[in-house]
Amino acid sequence: SYKKKENPMKKWFDNEGPFSIKALFITFLLTAVIIFVWGLVTTVLWAWVIPDVFPLMVKNGYLPATLTLIQGIKLSILILFTLSIAGWFIK
Repeated sequence: SYKKKENPMKKWFDNEGPFSIKALFITFLLTAVIIFVWGLVTTVLWAWVIPDVFPLMVKNGYLPATLTLIQGIKLSILILFTLSIAGWFIK
């Protein structure tokens, strides 16, 4: 009699594997929380440092005195992307 072999990758996509719905949801949630906190820290640091370091640029309108949370998240992602590219070349 013919016995069908089970797909070895099947367990990866079941409830116990690394690509299960639960694991993907937890990974997505953890990533979103980290990005949110990182953007919040960037926003607070910007409002604390930039007006003191560059007062004339803020006064003349070249730099904002504060950032919104979305701008902080975007700036954080840009910094991460730039540092990751620089990390490829600096070893």
